[in-house]
Amino acid sequence: MTVETTGRKTTQTMTGSVVNYDFSFRALLSAPGDIKATRTVTATNTDETMTRVTEIPSPSDSSDVLSYVVSIASDGVGGTITVAWPSTSCTLTIYRETTDTQSSDYEDYNQFPSNTVETDLDKRTLKSQELAEDVARALKYGITAPTGSSLPTPVADTYLGWDSDGILLENKTIATGGTILVKASTAQAVAHTENTTYITPFLAYEAAKTMGDIQVTTTATIAAAVITNMTATSISIGSGSVIAQKTKSMTVEDPGGAEEISMWYEDGNITIESIQAVLEGTTPSVLWGMKHASSRTGSGTVIVTDTTTDVTSGATITTFEDSTIPSKSHIWFYTSATSGTIDGINLTVKYRQDA
Repeated sequence: MTVETTGRKTTQTMTGSVVNYDFSFRALLSAPGDIKATRTVTATNTDETMTRVTEIPSPSDSSDVLSYVVSIASDGVGGTITVAWPSTSCTLTIYRETTDTQSSDYEDYNQFPSNTVETDLDKRTLKSQELAEDVARALKYGITAPTGSSLPTPVADTYLGWDSDGILLENKTIATGGTILVKASTAQAVAHTENTTYITPFLAYEAAKTMGDIQVTTTATIAAAVITNMTATSISIGSGSVIAQKTKSMTVEDPGGAEEISMWYEDGNITIESIQAVLEGTTPSVLWGMKHASSRTGSGTVIVTDTTTDVTSGATITTFEDSTIPSKSHIWFYTSATSGTIDGINLTVKYRQDA
């Protein structure tokens, strides 16, 4: 027979309803054991070597999932493997691995055994195809590389790199200083102070964002992306500090002298830091205040009571009767007296989230 194909393997998707898988590459009728199979589990990308058996167990069960039988076509071109148990979410690689032996013995002065000779030549051809496919999957030096090029003997805790001449590979150790990249400290990773010398890894950022207070003794700007994801309530930078601050704003049009208007519900502990109040109208005056309580049915705790009459720049309140508001509190605005023509009042509340 001739060898008119060059392939030596095929990969197919396995399904739970199929047990027969065809291959089309050349094989020797006398060597079904040269046909190998490997099952790859898709979820883990794990290869599992399958075992050829002479016949399928009867009855078979899931323990036989890696067993298979081989049937080669009568002309030696292609064939079928039958798995003993179907698989799902797997791929099947069928390949030829010709046994590298020569068992023919040619005796002098006998008839020319053409079939035997042809089979032996076929076997050499198949083996050379397999070697070529093996080499195609291997890492190789270019044709211009020195003939002595080779991989060095493995050494623990080293990595492969080119030598100083850029010709051969050698074992290298990881440097601990100089201009070579090494791991940075948490502070350096957060502050980006050594980006040209150190690696500032994501793990350092992960460690930093869970800290309650972070000391960064540098004047460098902290990356906005880091601040956005940090759970700290305050960050000390040198002698200064950055406080996580929030703002709520409300406008009441034409307020009367007995308003009770909910502003928001606060789920966490907060501290009021300032309230900016401004009126619109003609000689307006409003006696107003803010309260908090766990329920809107009670009288509540007074946060602030003030009279605002400025219609241009408004007034900033920083003194409070009770600025600390516990979690799960309702916060509301109220008025007790008005005078003049009042078109509206706007309040902007600045507060910080407490731990």
